[in-house]
Amino acid sequence: MEAIGEVRGNPRENLQSYWLKRRWPDDTAVRARIVDFALYRREGTKTRIMLEAIEEAFGHKEKVEFDKLLIEHVLPQTISNNSAGRNWKAMLGENWSEGHEKYVHTLGNLTLTGYNPDLSNSSFEMKKDLLKQSHLDLNKYFTDFDVWNADAILARSKKLVEEVIRRWPRPLSDVQYAASAEAMSPSSTVREK
Repeated sequence: MEAIGEVRGNPRENLQSYWLKRRWPDDTAVRARIVDFALYRREGTKTRIMLEAIEEAFGHKEKVEFDKLLIEHVLPQTISNNSAGRNWKAMLGENWSEGHEKYVHTLGNLTLTGYNPDLSNSSFEMKKDLLKQSHLDLNKYFTDFDVWNADAILARSKKLVEEVIRRWPRPLSDVQYAASAEAMSPSSTVREK
């Protein structure tokens, strides 16, 4: 709502100026931070907008009915001690809990699907089989993987972030990007002793 008050004679320019003042990150910052940013947990609505825009970027001639799709966590939000949970733990490795916490809500682990209730907390093998049936290009990515772990999630995040940057490029500006402490990666923040 605040941005609307900034719109005057040149709406595009006015909005860009507004967002630049509000720390619109540059491409380098987006590439560095989005790979391990808990996007879904922190920005659920923006996550959906990004995933829909990435799917639209494939240039479908047929309209995708986004209102019938849900966001799916390929690596499930909850890992139990059943057979599927044990498969996920093995796939993630010895420090599975830390990897799960770090990557579960990141862009690389998220997709859109109408199969969400069927996928639930299933094993990756079962999810992959159901995602093969999807008509979304976003889901074709998973067919080439036998393992869905931190490395696979990071690789997909790096691929998707390029489309995010292509869809929402930061305008050329003299305004330099300075990350807030909150936007900084946990590994790049300085902690006082």
